[in-house]
Amino acid sequence: MDVPNVPYTGPRPALPRKRQVLGKGGQLMDVPISDMTRRWWKVVTSMPHCALWDSGEWQYAVTTAIVADNVHYGINAAVAQLRVRERAMGTTPDARRALRIRYVDPDATATVHELHVVPEPEDYRDL
Repeated sequence: MDVPNVPYTGPRPALPRKRQVLGKGGQLMDVPISDMTRRWWKVVTSMPHCALWDSGEWQYAVTTAIVADNVHYGINAAVAQLRVRERAMGTTPDARRALRIRYVDPDATATVHELHVVPEPEDYRDL
């Protein structure tokens, strides 16, 4: 799928301010979302193909941000899960290739779409 190479600026869910983790003694503790995770969120949610995401994919992205926050807080067990989730989201060129997403020049996109115009049924009636 060709996607115009323009940063996504549309609506996106806000990250929570904090999350709960299980602390020592089994107590739930509030932990603020790290600045690193907020920077990650800003980069990931401005990828051009975010324009294709539906509500389920945005929810997956928010959950992935929590996994990323674990990594940013030094929880190494979350690294593999983050890698899998980022691949599914297409955060790297290799992941986008696997998902068959290609960023194209915005001007070239119009040309590509013009070539794939499907005629209206009325156009066939006069033949």
